[in-house]
Amino acid sequence: LTQDETAGIPRTMLERTTELDKELTKYQEYSSRLQKTIKDRAAKNKILSEQSLIQSQDKQMLFARVVALRKDNERMQEELSRLPSRVASIASDMTPLSATGLPPGSRPDGMVAQLRESVLHAGSDVAS
Repeated sequence: LTQDETAGIPRTMLERTTELDKELTKYQEYSSRLQKTIKDRAAKNKILSEQSLIQSQDKQMLFARVVALRKDNERMQEELSRLPSRVASIASDMTPLSATGLPPGSRPDGMVAQLRESVLHAGSDVAS
């Protein structure tokens, strides 16, 4: 304010106005800093919320994967526990070659051919 403008105003009032103006400027700066902090925190909050959502989805996917792996493991354990009895069953069904009555050194496929010939020959004897 110029001296002409302050001519009729008491000095204490002018001092108080100056103090209030300084205080107002201080609070405006403080408010501006708070607004910037609020804006920064809101952006950070948005990022953290998105990360939390992604982590929650990852957790659900991993949980489903663990459940599937446990089921696979149980199935494989059951299959593995049945394997020795299956092997024993197959082994008991197999007859050793010495039990077939084949002469040593002879091949089973040769014996099959001989058997076919004898069956065919016997069939032709019956027909005649």
